Amino acid sequence: PNAVQAALSVRDLFAAFREYVVATGRYEKNGEPTSQRAMFGVIERQLGAFAGHLPVRKMTEAILVSWRDQLERDPKLTRRGINRKIQAALQVFKWGRTRGLVSKLVWADLSVIEPLKRGEVGDRPERGRPRRGVTLEEVELVAAHCAPQIAAILRIQAICGMRPSEALSLRWSNISKTPLPDDPLGCWVYTVPGGGKTHHHGHTARYLPPPA
Repeated sequence: PNAVQAALSVRDLFAAFREYVVATGRYEKNGEPTSQRAMFGVIERQLGAFAGHLPVRKMTEAILVSWRDQLERDPKLTRRGINRKIQAALQVFKWGRTRGLVSKLVWADLSVIEPLKRGEVGDRPERGRPRRGVTLEEVELVAAHCAPQIAAILRIQAICGMRPSEALSLRWSNISKTPLPDDPLGCWVYTVPGGGKTHHHGHTARYLPPPA
């Protein structure tokens, strides 16, 4: 390792990554931090408590697996949740490698860790709670007890699969009554301000079928 790599601790690396993210405005949407930025904060605290004192040059796959074993002792964490934390930690180490803070040898060792697969964690649930789609009948039961504006928002969400923030951002200025050329139903087009949750993947959310 070079002089910087030799002196840098795991806690220092995560602090440098946090400063970089804030300074460059990464993981922000409409001026607000996203859940992914919050995830990095959780990883910084938890991995920092486990191995933050270690020099980055001494980080190994075995240490990361030991931290994952500790995470598995928490019955509230799902398999996906554990894998997500490990991947977020690896993302920070990869960022450090591209900037000369983590040696290629350390990254080569860390990056071979395999995610937990189904069946490797017993009967641990895949999600924190059971999920299912609600029916329009169930939506109407709730809407009947709401103010007209809230009832309309619930119905719009149910018909379009719209997120709450997208329904609350609905304005006439964002709606085009001209259907898309290949749309046989003649739907109005609602382009979500800022592009919606998947905008960073190159997707633009559009809604409003005739029932909506």
